[in-house]
Amino acid sequence: MSASETLRHALPLGTVEGRYDARFAPVVEAFLRNFTEHEEVGASVALTLGGETLVDLWGGVADQDSGKLWAHDTVSVVFSCTKGATALCAHILSSRGQLDIEAPVSELWPEFARSSGLNSPATARRRPRPA
Repeated sequence: MSASETLRHALPLGTVEGRYDARFAPVVEAFLRNFTEHEEVGASVALTLGGETLVDLWGGVADQDSGKLWAHDTVSVVFSCTKGATALCAHILSSRGQLDIEAPVSELWPEFARSSGLNSPATARRRPRPA
C-alpha cells in the first residue's frame, strides 16, 4: 500500500484500526459512522484496486458474548453479498452479446435443471423462485 495513512480510533467497545490511502478517506469516514450512527458492533472492510490494497480496516467486537475484539484476521459469515455483483456482471456480459439472458437456465447451467427437477423454460432474466 503506497502513501498510506494509519488509523487507530477508539470505540466504546474496541478500536478501529488499519491503513488506507488518503484518497479513500470518505470510505474511512463512512466505516466509522457505521459504529457511531448505525449501531455497528464489529466489522471489517478492504478495498483492492489493480492489485493494490487501498483500504484495510477492522474494529469493534467480533463476539459480543465473550467480548472478543475484531482483529485483522477475524473471519465473518456473509450472506447474499454477491447477488448484486453477479447481476451486474450478467448485464455487462449481456450488453456485450456474451450472455443471452433469454436462453433457458438449463442451457446456461445444466446442473440447475437436473438438481431442481424443473423442465420449465426459466430464463436467466426471470428465474422462478422456490415456493
